[in-house]
Amino acid sequence: MTLQDPCHGSHPVSQRIRAGFPASLVVFWTAIGGPHSRCAAFQAGDAMDTPPGSSIPAAGPSPSSSTSPSPAAAAAAMTSPAPDSAEHKEIWDANAASWDAAIGDTGNTFYRHLVAPTALSLLALRPADNILELACGNGLFARRMCAAHADVRVLATDFSPAMLAAARARTSAAERERIFYRALDVTSERELDGLVALSGKHWGFDAIVCNMALMDLPDLAALAFALPRLLKSGGRFVATIMHPAFNSSGAHRALATADDPHAPGAHCVHVGRYLDIPPTSGKAVAGQSRAQYYYHRPLAEVLRPFLERGLVLDGFEEPAFRRDAEKGARKGRELSWMNYSQIPPVLGFRLRKGRDLE
Repeated sequence: MTLQDPCHGSHPVSQRIRAGFPASLVVFWTAIGGPHSRCAAFQAGDAMDTPPGSSIPAAGPSPSSSTSPSPAAAAAAMTSPAPDSAEHKEIWDANAASWDAAIGDTGNTFYRHLVAPTALSLLALRPADNILELACGNGLFARRMCAAHADVRVLATDFSPAMLAAARARTSAAERERIFYRALDVTSERELDGLVALSGKHWGFDAIVCNMALMDLPDLAALAFALPRLLKSGGRFVATIMHPAFNSSGAHRALATADDPHAPGAHCVHVGRYLDIPPTSGKAVAGQSRAQYYYHRPLAEVLRPFLERGLVLDGFEEPAFRRDAEKGARKGRELSWMNYSQIPPVLGFRLRKGRDLE
């Protein structure tokens, strides 16, 4: 089938589409375009999902390639013990089965009590929203968003083919009418530029969401450069992360005792380092076969790349476990985060694209 752009048939975007942009993305953009779609629709019977492992095609060098990274990003690049992108992918492919088993269809305690409520609150989903999810894992949050609103559509991406395979396996045929899975490396300017090129000048997402993954990325520059070009005017970017002040390798949970032996212990967090913590590695779920890498950034360094691109911070949440959350799960686990009701282990924020970035 030939795809045509009725407005700009010789435009480079149209040429890239005809040259082989994946069917699932073209179907997605056609579906969200309605009567103003610039591309002819695929037949209803065409496949929405492409084989696991295929990725967003590159669109050529990005104008940001000559810009300098932030000092923190440059330092991370020099001191990081992490492997290159290909080996990062191998790590997450190796861990996909254990993560899928741990998260399942309902999520773990962090997801249920902290991550999902915070992300949904900041997203403030609206009818007919078109959402891009980054680092979607096994697709749990994509399905949650579609369950929240009957006409929300989600392009869910991850750079691990094994994670995407798990996501597809957990997604029903009905959900696949509104959830489209694609491989995407959010640290790759070329892959992000390919997605920007497909969206076209007058297209964009109502919202982009990234749950608990920014701290896994060695560099935020490519994503920060792409976000204003992927979002519609007024579009929002929502992210949840481990709280950089309280939930990092520089902070340690403790139980302080009082002089009175009958007084209850006080749950506290000792913060020994915050501004400068080298990248670390560790295992986060039971059965995880390979350690993943964490890139700590103080809050200023988390936000700076996005603010420098003109996005505006207009939402911020620091959720902690309520005292009554899953009391049975706390037994014998004094240092569980569920006991720290006054200290947030997760941070969520929302950035918005203003009209001045048009």
